[in-house]
Amino acid sequence: MNKLSLLPLLALLLIATAYADKAYQVNLVVFDSELAFSGVRLIEGEPFAPSTGDKTFTAEVWDQAGVVLATTGFSSSLNGPLEVFIPYQPRGATIAVRDEGQKELFRFTVLPFADTCGDTQCDAQESRETCPRDCPGGGKDDFCDKERDGVCDPDCGSLDEDCDARPVVSTSPLAPPPVKTPTLKKVVSKTPPQQSPAGSMLGMLVGAIALSMAVLTAGGWVIVRKKGQEKKMLRSTIANWMRAGYAPMQIRQALAQKNYPGKVIDSLFEELR
Repeated sequence: MNKLSLLPLLALLLIATAYADKAYQVNLVVFDSELAFSGVRLIEGEPFAPSTGDKTFTAEVWDQAGVVLATTGFSSSLNGPLEVFIPYQPRGATIAVRDEGQKELFRFTVLPFADTCGDTQCDAQESRETCPRDCPGGGKDDFCDKERDGVCDPDCGSLDEDCDARPVVSTSPLAPPPVKTPTLKKVVSKTPPQQSPAGSMLGMLVGAIALSMAVLTAGGWVIVRKKGQEKKMLRSTIANWMRAGYAPMQIRQALAQKNYPGKVIDSLFEELR
């Protein structure tokens, strides 16, 4: 066999190699020169031939931002099934098919085949399992990560231990825990009856004492309590929060928001060491 006879064979091999990359295989149905969409799949490593002849139709690959990434022309004069091969685009989201007059006939999604991992956005086809760089733990991505991170994964339900760790679950790991505020005794003010000058002086004295007590209760610290009862309750509450995984700083911030004195908070942490 001479060298000239090998040229056609080499040409065929080059064509097959050039078209053996990834491609969308679009299945259509032709009837009286009209198209209907049947399905699409991604092929890889399978040789396919480009369409030839007049380009009656065009297929445009669009990304999620509405940018056309590639355009492929094709045609068919026969009724029946038609396979169209469109070069794969990693950021492809949809494919729009247009007729000769550029009228859009239909559009279908190819987003499940997209490869956008690494763009810092957890796309619809990505999850914590397939793209941990873009999808943080505890997000709604149709994948239960079961990670012990203090965040209840909405895809897990009862399978995530974080969902059962506490009754109120926040999506932010820095959110302060709920604070159980002790019941405060209300001071009911009543209008005193008309009294004599001596009685009036006595009433003013009582009022001054009541005002002093009100000043001492500022910041939520109630004077009238059973001695040591509130401190014991706060110590137990802090211990429960620490067992639930809260950081000391989170607990301190939560108690400070409820106007508990810093010295009291510090003494309770010292006792729990």
